Amino acid sequence: MSSKKTRPRRSTAPPVSTPNAAVVSRSFASGWIISPLWDSLLFIGAPLVCMATLLPLSRLWTSEQTAVFLLAFFTFGHHFPGFIRTYGDRELFARYRLRFLLAPPLIFATALWFDLKDLHGLIIFVSAWDIWHVLMQHYGFMRIYDAKQGVMGSTVSRMDWAVSISWYLTLIIASPHYRHNLLSRAYAAGLPLISSNYFMAVQNFMMILTATLTLAYVGYHLYLWRTGRPVSFRKLALLGIFLSATYYLYVYVEDFVVGFCVWSAFHCIQYYGIVWAFNRTRVARNSPLTSFVRFLFRPRTGLVILYLGLIAGYGSVNYWVGLVADETWHRLLIAFVFTSNALHYYYDGFIWKLREPETRQD
Repeated sequence: MSSKKTRPRRSTAPPVSTPNAAVVSRSFASGWIISPLWDSLLFIGAPLVCMATLLPLSRLWTSEQTAVFLLAFFTFGHHFPGFIRTYGDRELFARYRLRFLLAPPLIFATALWFDLKDLHGLIIFVSAWDIWHVLMQHYGFMRIYDAKQGVMGSTVSRMDWAVSISWYLTLIIASPHYRHNLLSRAYAAGLPLISSNYFMAVQNFMMILTATLTLAYVGYHLYLWRTGRPVSFRKLALLGIFLSATYYLYVYVEDFVVGFCVWSAFHCIQYYGIVWAFNRTRVARNSPLTSFVRFLFRPRTGLVILYLGLIAGYGSVNYWVGLVADETWHRLLIAFVFTSNALHYYYDGFIWKLREPETRQD
């Protein structure tokens, strides 16, 4: 029997590595969704980026031209990434199959019927839903940054929600243009007139409530900081920039059409970014996705350009509505645009919930 030690045979199989999982882990540990640069551009500082790049368009175009461009290629176009998430994630689709299959034709038929009957109730309904939808997206980003910092208590999450909704509603009331737009739609839908005294009482109440909640919010976060508990300054920066930009674009800017459209654009850019980051994580974790999603959400510059091109292409549908002269096609396009809006609000109400373990993991 030989005394020579037997060496283990070297494996010819390639080494096992999970660089994508490592990237995901580092992103979570760092407290950023993507990275400091991209979070600053796409999420936290998106309002500043949009104001710096899109407000100058109003000097080159009329208000109507600016609105048509931004509402089509940003506001309407940003529905498309949500539909990619909805119909490209096999796990999500299996969980809500009936909703995803039945909702589109039912909403389209309803929208077409309302348009044929010249009814306006759906318009005010969607306007109110849009306000809620925007708030929930902003609140969701706040909770993401808190979670990445290790802040998971119910008290701070409720305070985030309360201060966000009170400030946003107060700024809507303080905006003469937004207020007028909402009230005129409400009156067109048949709602009774609101007296000026009643409206002023609501406005004063909201201001007092918002000031009280803000003081409590600041005091609570100071308490957390002084006692050595984690505080997400990224979340606080996100909140401060969001509210400042909303005030500037809703109240300060005289041309409300331009201000509102620029405001809507940063909401959309945040959505582009979170869908891209989320699906990149899903691809990295080899989640059950369609081949199209696996192809599109890879770390390639060309694919990012393709992603934005698809969004712009979908947004062009809204642009063509004003150019179609045939009455039948115009009605169909109007119903399609309404359906896309309603589906976007409806789907986003449950496909991004952070209390869902699958969503929270990614």
